[in-house]
Amino acid sequence: MPNSLWVFTGLPATGKTTQLIETMLATKKQGKEVKLFLSNEHHELTRRPNVKPGGVMGCRTPGMSFPIDYVCSTEDVGEILKHLNSSTVAVFDEAQFFSHKIVPHWANAVKKGIDVYVSSPSVAQLLRLKLVKHRLKKFTVDCSACEVEMAKHVVYKSDLKFPTHLCSKCKNNYMQNELSELLESVKQSEPFPGKYHTYQPFYDVDMSDFELVRGDSQARLNIILESINRCDSISKLLNDSGDQPTFLDLGCCSGFFSDAMNVHGFRSTGIDVGQHFIDWAEKLAKLKGQAITYQKIDAHEYLSTLTTDFDVVSTFATIQWVMAQNDYSKGLECFKMLFDKTKHVAIVEMGYNTEEIYRDRIPGAPVIDGEWVKTMMEDLGNFETIEFHPSGENGIWRDVFVGYKKQPISETNGPTIVSKPKKSFKQKVRISLKRLAGK
Repeated sequence: MPNSLWVFTGLPATGKTTQLIETMLATKKQGKEVKLFLSNEHHELTRRPNVKPGGVMGCRTPGMSFPIDYVCSTEDVGEILKHLNSSTVAVFDEAQFFSHKIVPHWANAVKKGIDVYVSSPSVAQLLRLKLVKHRLKKFTVDCSACEVEMAKHVVYKSDLKFPTHLCSKCKNNYMQNELSELLESVKQSEPFPGKYHTYQPFYDVDMSDFELVRGDSQARLNIILESINRCDSISKLLNDSGDQPTFLDLGCCSGFFSDAMNVHGFRSTGIDVGQHFIDWAEKLAKLKGQAITYQKIDAHEYLSTLTTDFDVVSTFATIQWVMAQNDYSKGLECFKMLFDKTKHVAIVEMGYNTEEIYRDRIPGAPVIDGEWVKTMMEDLGNFETIEFHPSGENGIWRDVFVGYKKQPISETNGPTIVSKPKKSFKQKVRISLKRLAGK
């Protein structure tokens, strides 16, 4: 049989990796050399402790595994394949985590005499494989609910390892039932128990029956999306099929922004002190099959131990509560730590102590208003540009500020670029900021 490029596709948990391992074990038993490749270009894969050279790739079939030879980049794959013996079998599991540029490397390896097995290619890789001769094996399974139709979807209940396979009709029924239970839980919970009234909506979920405290969530999301669209460095990350850009929402409530940014291609993290908010967000993420990190933790505590940088961060009306529940300086420290961990863009909304709800609740604070936020971001954020979206713009409830670490792409009729605050005001605010700068 001539050398081949085998491509395995299908839903998760349909037996692709089991088939790969069986093939590798049988091939090795025949005395042939087998090399297993995994990508090092995506956090979703490299965070797994076994994903390392000399580690072991397992599957959902108990007792089946195979040692990993290479955890490397797409570019490295090309060089490694050039030096493998022609009788080698090269295997790529979780291939979607490599760049689409890997396809020519697979094709060249086959021409050299190497058999290549590829499991779970990305959409971009499949498009390029149309130009390359290959053997496609599609793994299928019946719907676990009706047991009649072929499954086209997976849903996750307790974790993201063992999915349930459903046809389109059964999936829709399942989602409707689960969402009804979730919304009933929201109705019965704080801050408005027994009422169709809650703080923030869920992303892409019909909540037309609910009265929302923050009905401007979509308007705020539009500001985030506009900001990242004008950031060249983020656009490059989103157009790369390797690692995803990262997003942190500090004070995420029930996860609207973390969910939305995940849908738009980001690896999202959401932090909040409300356990019921985190529980709701986690349940919805499992329903949608999203690998979003949610954590119940105080903002200052989280930032104090944070070792990871984020490409984009947002914090909407959260840090004034840190000040009210702790003290003014803790809030300033939160901003400093958050900005230090921001690679590209920070979106900030602050509850002003000129508002009735916050008046006299932050002892020792100066007047916290728009001028204060602008000065604080200039002093603590190391931003090249700060843009201002005033309350009322496209329906937003409060002022929103966007800090760019590098100059964004300009646009006609875009947001107002903030002017430098008056020197006298700046001097007053900086009395409170000097400690953070070590002055």
